[in-house]
Amino acid sequence: MTEIFVFNAFKRDIRKLKDKKYELIVKKILLEAKTNGLYSILKLPEVVDIKKIQGHSEDYYRIRIKHGVGHRIGIELTDEGIYFLKTGKRKDFYRRFP
Repeated sequence: MTEIFVFNAFKRDIRKLKDKKYELIVKKILLEAKTNGLYSILKLPEVVDIKKIQGHSEDYYRIRIKHGVGHRIGIELTDEGIYFLKTGKRKDFYRRFP
C-alpha cells in the first residue's frame, strides 16, 4: 500500500472547480493510487497519462485527466509516498505548478 499525502491547496482547488463529477474522478484516482500504487491508475478510463514535468530537478509529475477542457493533477513522488499538490484546468495549472 502506498502512502498518500493530500495538500490543502489540492483540496481547495477541487472545491474551487465546483464540479462533482471531477471530484468523484479525483477520489477514484486517490483510492486506486493508495491501494495499488501510482501506475495502476493508468487502467482507469479517465486517466490519459502520467508524465514528468520538464525543467524541474525534483520528481514532479502531472496526471492528465479526460474530463472537460483537459484537467491536470500535479504530484510529487518521494520515498515516503505520493504528494498530491495541485489540480485544475490545463490553462491555469502550468502557471501555478510546482
